[in-house]
Amino acid sequence: MSKTQLVIIGGGISGSTIAKALKNKDIDIILIDKANYTLFQPLLKKVAVSTITPYSIATPYDSLLKSNNIKTILGEVTSIDKEKKEVFIKDKKIRYDYLVISSGLVPNIDSYTSWKEHLTTLKTLNDAINIKHKLLHFLEKLKNTQLTFSKNYITNFVIIGSGTKGVEFTSCLYDMFDNFFSQNKQINPSLVKIYLIEKKQTILPNHPTAVATYTYQHLTSKGITILTSTEITNINSEGIFFDKKFIKTNNIFWSAENVGSSYLDSLDANQSSSHTLIVDSELNISGHPEIFVIGDIANLLNEQGKILPKNCNLAKAQGKYVAYILKNRLFKNERPYFKYTNNCNVIALTKSYAIFSIKNFILKGKIAWMIWWCLNIYHIPGIKNKISIIFHSICSFLKIYPNTKLINLHIKQKNE
Repeated sequence: MSKTQLVIIGGGISGSTIAKALKNKDIDIILIDKANYTLFQPLLKKVAVSTITPYSIATPYDSLLKSNNIKTILGEVTSIDKEKKEVFIKDKKIRYDYLVISSGLVPNIDSYTSWKEHLTTLKTLNDAINIKHKLLHFLEKLKNTQLTFSKNYITNFVIIGSGTKGVEFTSCLYDMFDNFFSQNKQINPSLVKIYLIEKKQTILPNHPTAVATYTYQHLTSKGITILTSTEITNINSEGIFFDKKFIKTNNIFWSAENVGSSYLDSLDANQSSSHTLIVDSELNISGHPEIFVIGDIANLLNEQGKILPKNCNLAKAQGKYVAYILKNRLFKNERPYFKYTNNCNVIALTKSYAIFSIKNFILKGKIAWMIWWCLNIYHIPGIKNKISIIFHSICSFLKIYPNTKLINLHIKQKNE
């Protein structure tokens, strides 16, 4: 009699949590991913601005999930047959008894065909490395070009989308430029301008109003221009158009809409407007208790009917919950409801400054910044990575950047 087979699509925080919890258990696990490593995405922005090295946030599956009952397959899922219990990778099909979908979201830039080539995304390790080299090339060019202040020489950087990721990347970008100008006082800081654009009425729309207000005040006090209730009408090689206005730039970073992958349509399951899968209180799609959906791809409501915030704490909690179900082979009617009561949020802003909130309590400043780093160090897998992140966070605080600002001349820069 063959063992029960579990297939996990995506090895992010939630998927890896399940696989680690079931190592050496009486269940065969197949993990499918497009890369041979798990990537800690919350710190991608730090790689992009040269605060940490790329390899500090990537852990190979061979070392993280070394076990006789776990097999990893490098590939991209094309479809799922939920009736036959099969997952397809191109021409290959894989049988499953249980399926965990934790493949995360992808930037929704395919919907904007004419804009796509002008947008830079920050979702993969390659994205972060390419952004890093583009920024470093720009700063080197700025150092070696004697420019006096003029509107014609201003370089604009535009971030579209002001969720947590957009706000934190904007803050990282500001810190990178601020450190550069403090070390190169002969260069006018007014040569660089940062814009954060949001189509909704406020930044951080899924966070408490007080947190959004503090964040807005902090960023604008640093000279960052925030445009809310702003609908973009066009993006081309010249720049970005909105409300009969125009910003000249070829530095446009997409941090707005993210959607589920197209293979999810083959499930014929209930989806939200952003193509995330609607799940029940046991993290299953309707009518299929053998299929679990977790992580960013899961559309799950809390007791107040609001969508749960997508963060590391939630992803890990979902992974532990599913691992418990599978470890104990609980039938649908035996499973407890998934409950998530951790309402804390931390947003890292500029200059070792962050905002920590839990329910009605808000903490701002360096202590909140330390909490932000501690949470990331806790969640990132691998002891070597934890040590590396601790080292680089200390260096960041002291404004020391060891071997993180190397430029590879062979990497071709977009828009150059």
